[in-house]
Formats: sequence, C-alpha cells, structure tokens
Amino acid sequence: MPIVLWLGPLIAGVLVSVAENLVYRVLAALAIGAVTFTGVSALVTQVRAFIFQNLANVGPVMDLMGLFGFGIVINIGLSAVVMRLTLSGLSASGSLTKTLTKGKS
Repeated sequence: MPIVLWLGPLIAGVLVSVAENLVYRVLAALAIGAVTFTGVSALVTQVRAFIFQNLANVGPVMDLMGLFGFGIVINIGLSAVVMRLTLSGLSASGSLTKTLTKGKS
C-alpha cells in the first residue's frame, strides 16, 4: 500500500508535465500556422494585384488576355508557388522540419 501512495503523485506529475508540453506544442503550431497563413495570404494578394495592375497598362490586349483566361493562369501559377513553398517546409513524415519545444529555440 505505501508504494501506491508514493507512485500516485509521481504518475500524476508526469501526466501533468506531458499534458503541459502537449498544450504548448499545439498552441505554438496554431500560432505559427495562423501567422504564416496571414503573411502568405497578404503576400499573394499583393503580388496578384501588382501583376494585374501592370497588365492593365497593356491596353486592349488585356481584353483578349481575359478572354483566353490569363487571370486563371496567373492564379494557378501563384498557387503552385505557394504549394511548392509549403512542401519545401515539410519533412517526409508531413511534420514541420523544426518543431518548437518549451524553453528551447
């Protein structure tokens, strides 16, 4: 019976420590994901606006380019670039190549 009284708080402490570490990792991953999504979304929006703004100077050729679906081609190209950046940041197992832990950089 005395070993159970000694082992109980030890197991509880280990479980609390593991849960705390898990919560920190999940919150860090969510924060990194939110910041990355916001930044990449703003960057793609600015690049798309820059491309279309400079294409507006072409004049009547822009109407023909719109007829051929050139805007869709630009969106597909930007999506491919974003996907390539995303895949280059992942490891073979699908997780980020550098994980964050509490107290370590």
